Amino acid sequence: MKILSRKQQDEILKRIVNKEGWMKKLFISQPMKDKTDEEILKVRECAIEKAREYIGKN
Repeated sequence: MKILSRKQQDEILKRIVNKEGWMKKLFISQPMKDKTDEEILKVRECAIEKAREYIGKN
């Protein structure tokens, strides 16, 4: 799995659209204490992927 920059992730989140064409916004709250940037990004990517699957976009 490719690790995306925070800017790239923000762009993806802005473009997540459901089947009816309505923009969906997603707020990801995640613990960051004692985690590396890589660990944080990995968890965030997983959350984005699950959101895409949930709304039916790949």
